[in-house]
Amino acid sequence: MSQSNEYQSTRDVVEAVRHPDPAGADAKTPGERPRQSLEEKEMHNGLPCTSGEDEEKTIVSWEDDDPENPYNWSSTRKLLILLLTMMLIINSTMGSALPSNAIPYISEQWNIASPQGQILPICVFMIGYFFGPILWGPLSEHFGRRIITNVTFILFTVWTLACALAPNFAALNVFRLFVGVFASAPIAVVPGIMADIYGNHETRGRAMSFFMATTCFGPLFAPIISGYCSPSIGWRWTFWIGLIYAGATLIPLLLSRSSSTRSTVSDPGPTGLALLPIGGGSLLNLPFFFAYDPTLTRLRRRHPALRKEEVRRLPLACVGGPLFVASLFWLGFTARPSLPFWVPMLAGLPFGAGFMLIFMALLNYLTDAYESFAASANAAASMARSFLAVVLPLATRPLFDRLGVAGACALLGGLSAVMVPIPFIFIWKGDRIPAASPFCIALRQQEDEREREADWRRRRREQAAAAAAAAAAEDARQASPRGAGV
Repeated sequence: MSQSNEYQSTRDVVEAVRHPDPAGADAKTPGERPRQSLEEKEMHNGLPCTSGEDEEKTIVSWEDDDPENPYNWSSTRKLLILLLTMMLIINSTMGSALPSNAIPYISEQWNIASPQGQILPICVFMIGYFFGPILWGPLSEHFGRRIITNVTFILFTVWTLACALAPNFAALNVFRLFVGVFASAPIAVVPGIMADIYGNHETRGRAMSFFMATTCFGPLFAPIISGYCSPSIGWRWTFWIGLIYAGATLIPLLLSRSSSTRSTVSDPGPTGLALLPIGGGSLLNLPFFFAYDPTLTRLRRRHPALRKEEVRRLPLACVGGPLFVASLFWLGFTARPSLPFWVPMLAGLPFGAGFMLIFMALLNYLTDAYESFAASANAAASMARSFLAVVLPLATRPLFDRLGVAGACALLGGLSAVMVPIPFIFIWKGDRIPAASPFCIALRQQEDEREREADWRRRRREQAAAAAAAAAAEDARQASPRGAGV
């Protein structure tokens, strides 16, 4: 009888492991998973969210080999997602500067004489760019990245069309405001997408480097487009070309009248070409960025501070800061008629390199430190950048008129030099910042919960294997003639 009871108990354990009973969740059976403080739910994109009935945070976990886990997606699928996000970013950043060289022609058509009024199409865009991430970052964490990305880009395309058809200057500014609101979504959401699909910090960092390099090309292409279109086929074609590119991006995302101009206005097309060295400097960073990871692996053995994942790329900003400062002084003290035009123009190389190194380092820092909350963290950073982008254009012309090119660049270079120590401080005292952040605290709790979940799954698999082996042995023993005799 005791052997029969033992055999039945073994069978019960096997069945319990194979078919857990939700109704018996509160029962205290051997090897039972402890009651979780966080509820596990299935979600489309694997992001934490809350429901109206349960205010507890959600922990979503997959089996290690689950094909639905974004970390297990094929490299080709991840690459296609990365390329699509790069196209979105070019649309987003190109929209900010699209009317830059069209402003004289827009002002002439509607008789806008005030310098402050003339730059309104750019300023109102940046106002929308400032407030948009407040919505898109948190909403993407609640509803999912895909729906927010699709809806916002469709509306971005619609409002870009409205800009091309604007009946007056006031309407153009209203349309530009909405373009800015919806153009800000990729900046807020894409870092979250990278955190969702790339679990390895090194691979994620490389993907982020392509994403961040792309952010430079939109503002470089836009002045060239508006500079050549406005004097030849009309300023409205600046927005039409932006709309064509948006449409070319929208298709894969969903699958997954000319104005007269004055002959006295100078041709702004070649002026826009002066920005190309900035893009060249940005591209020069990519080989350096890829060589950085093997170098970092060696450095981390000697410098314990670099072993923390979130600060592993901050040394890039330590290099980029001095390059950025040097480029401003280079530009300021070489932009004079006595020197060839290409001398100050080449200052764009260290400027682009320094800017991109800083941007790569800090955006990776936010993504690695906040992970599932990366969209909200980068939304806050985008808001800060957009706020300055709204304010600074209003002061740019008075600044250069009053101080001259040399004085204005020296002032900006000096202010930038004051900020050079910031990444060093983050590396030195960086632990105190995440420790005081409720988002980082919640993230650490989620990681602990996932580790407990993985440990529990491993124990259950071991118990199931042991129970199955015991049941098989019992079956074999009872099937043998000696066992039957007993």
